[in-house]
Amino acid sequence: MHPHSVGDSPRAVSTSVGAHVSYEPAGTPAPAKSPENSVIERSGSTSARRNIVRRVGLIGGALTLFVVFAAVSAIALGALKSSTASAKVVQLQPAAKTCHARGTGLYELPDVRCTPGLRNPSVTQKTIHRTICVSGWTSKVRPPASVTNVEKVASMRAYGDTGSKSSYEYDHFVPLELGGAVNAAGNLWPEPDYAKRAGFYLNPKDRLENLLKGRVCSGKITLATAQNLIATNWVSAYRRYVGTPSSSGGSGPTSAGGFYASSYATAHYIYCADDPAWKSLSPKYLVHFATLAQALKRFPGRTLHRPC
Repeated sequence: MHPHSVGDSPRAVSTSVGAHVSYEPAGTPAPAKSPENSVIERSGSTSARRNIVRRVGLIGGALTLFVVFAAVSAIALGALKSSTASAKVVQLQPAAKTCHARGTGLYELPDVRCTPGLRNPSVTQKTIHRTICVSGWTSKVRPPASVTNVEKVASMRAYGDTGSKSSYEYDHFVPLELGGAVNAAGNLWPEPDYAKRAGFYLNPKDRLENLLKGRVCSGKITLATAQNLIATNWVSAYRRYVGTPSSSGGSGPTSAGGFYASSYATAHYIYCADDPAWKSLSPKYLVHFATLAQALKRFPGRTLHRPC
C-alpha cells in the first residue's frame, strides 16, 4: 500500500497565489481562529437570532390581527352565540352582585359579561316564515312562569336589584320574536319597567322589538341585523328606528296629525300623519287615531312604518 493511506492522506495548503504548495500530514489541527474572527462570528450569530425573533414577532402580530379581525367581522355580521337551554328547566344565574347594568331607568343596558344576548339556533333567516313570522309562535317556546319566576329572583340578586319584582320585566335581551335564546341566563335579565301602565306596551324596548320584527318579516332587514342591533346597543337602535327616548318614559312617539292604520287583516304597520305612505292605503279600511297608544290598543303587534 502507498505510504499515505486513505486515513493519512496529506492536506494541501496554499500559502499564496502562485506560490508552491506544501503538504501537511492528515490530522494536523486547524489553525486557531483569531479573536477578531471570533467576534465577527458571534456578531453574525447574534444578528441571525435577532432576525429570527423579528420574523417570529411579525408572524405572531399578523396572527393576532387576523384573530381580532375575525372576531370583529363576526360581530359585524351579527354572529351571536346560540343556546339550546331548556325552557322547562330553571337555569343557574350569575352570582349575587356580579352583574352591573349600564345607564339608568327604562333605557338601561345589561352587563355584557352576564347578558351578552344569545340566539335560538332553530331560528334562522331561512326559517323565519315558519317561526317568528308566524302569529302565536313565541307562545309555543316561551318558558312557563313556574320557571321564570324563580330565575327572575336570582337574576335580580345578580344585578343587585332590591326593588319589588313587579318593578322589573324578566326580559329576553334578544327577544323571542327576533329569534332570541329561549331560556339561557345569558339572554335574560331584570329590565326596569314602568311603575304603572303607560300606553299599550309597558316598556319602550318592546316597541323597538316589534318594529324590527316587522322589518325582518317584510324583508327590509335581515334577522342577523335585527339581532345585532339589539345586542350591540338597543337604546341607539331605538333612537334610529323609533325616536328620541323620553326621560319620563312616555307612551311613544307623537304625531301632530295623529296616526293612520289599515283595518285590513294582513296589514302590518301604523303610519304617522306626516308619513305619505298612509295615503296609498285603501279608504275603505283606513282608520285614524289621535295617539299611538290608541292605534296599538286596536292593532296590537303592529309597528310604525317609520319614525315620526
